Amino acid sequence: MSKIGKLTQAIKILKKKPHLINQIIDHDSVYYDLVNSKYGLKNGLPVIAFQELVKESKLSEYLFLDGGSLITDLLLLQSLAKEIDNCNYFEIGTWRGESCSTVAPFTNKCFTFNLSNDRIAQLGYDQSYLDQIELLSKNNPAIKHLKGDSLNFDFKELDIVPNLVFIDGDHHYEAVKSDSAKIFDWINPEKATIVWHDYGNSPEKPRWSVLAGILDGIPPEEHQYLYQVGNTKCAIYSRKDYLSKIQNWPQSPLIKFEIELKIKPLI
Repeated sequence: MSKIGKLTQAIKILKKKPHLINQIIDHDSVYYDLVNSKYGLKNGLPVIAFQELVKESKLSEYLFLDGGSLITDLLLLQSLAKEIDNCNYFEIGTWRGESCSTVAPFTNKCFTFNLSNDRIAQLGYDQSYLDQIELLSKNNPAIKHLKGDSLNFDFKELDIVPNLVFIDGDHHYEAVKSDSAKIFDWINPEKATIVWHDYGNSPEKPRWSVLAGILDGIPPEEHQYLYQVGNTKCAIYSRKDYLSKIQNWPQSPLIKFEIELKIKPLI
């Protein structure tokens, strides 16, 4: 089919299903163009080697199910929490509670924030989905569960000023931009670390809509402190000095992992 024929067919489809225009507008290639033209980051953020941030570690709970973080993502959060004196942890996006459960033993305060179950049900999710929320964290007294919408919630009213933040909520551009701006306005940037999940579709390929939201959400002068952490899907903000470099795709691996698997029943 010719390009004109494809265009004609596309117009017919959009007339029948006008909501599909949102998929075109929100397509990741649009955000790649934005990030490249506005910020010159055609390969994404500079990358810090995983082993610079994470040493030998242990993860006691992991589910290997949809919507969760990579093992390396969780080990990154755990290692950061261990290194921060009086770690006050706050996250946006609870899901099954893997991330907050991973860091809770190493925190002074541990807060996780999520949409209410009623709001999630309004979005079309059924009871089987709702039953999965907080699966690992709901019975942990060290974790405080909060409900609300991050777009209009006033975080500054909470009894915490976090020095470690994990942003893993709505990954659409506008939501990432809003969450990033609100969190940055709340923390002390000289002392706090922010981690964004799903900065990458994989450890090697950025998710451009998320990166665009991060860059547009925090002040331009702070972009110099943004990195990706190698072997994870995470971006990080930190004013600590790290060695980093721009990575091309595909990456040439410099480390490998030894994994010992133990299966435990979920009780």
